[in-house]
Amino acid sequence: MKQKLYDNAYILTICLLFQLPTFALEIPTWMTLKKKEIKNEVWPEIHIVATIDTDPLTSTAIFAAYDYQKHYIPDLKESKVILEKVQKKTNETHVKYTFDMPWPLSDGHYVHGHEITKTKKGSFQVRWFLVESDSAELVRGEATFSPHPTETGKTQLTYVSLVRPKSFLAGIFKKIMVGDVI
Repeated sequence: MKQKLYDNAYILTICLLFQLPTFALEIPTWMTLKKKEIKNEVWPEIHIVATIDTDPLTSTAIFAAYDYQKHYIPDLKESKVILEKVQKKTNETHVKYTFDMPWPLSDGHYVHGHEITKTKKGSFQVRWFLVESDSAELVRGEATFSPHPTETGKTQLTYVSLVRPKSFLAGIFKKIMVGDVI
């Protein structure tokens, strides 16, 4: 169970950051992936539904352990919390990231805002958005962690993300980007 939890945490974090360069899309059996083409967007909007072998609170906590991401996400050089706002219904965190981009691109530097909200009994939502970036014009997404409808003690993850890159080379990296998500 511990290894499976680690594997799920790794995949969840990859969903958030698009870090692991892969060329072959091997979708795990516990995950479904859909790519929605959006008019005038270079990259598709990514939709994932997955089962996680732990409860929604633990899944959300692992997903939102921003300071630790640099320790296990390949090519991520920095993940540093630079702002935290704790409010009655929402917690907002801004995280500064630096990661190694594929040649010929230079390292990516960006700040994402993250909001965590308890949406309904036992469910949590992490929403992220672009604060600043040298490599993207738009970043938005959300991950909802809900009690699994048929498997007690497990989580159903619903994930949606859209990135609009700045680089004119972005179309070349479309397949890599989708691979990075999973």
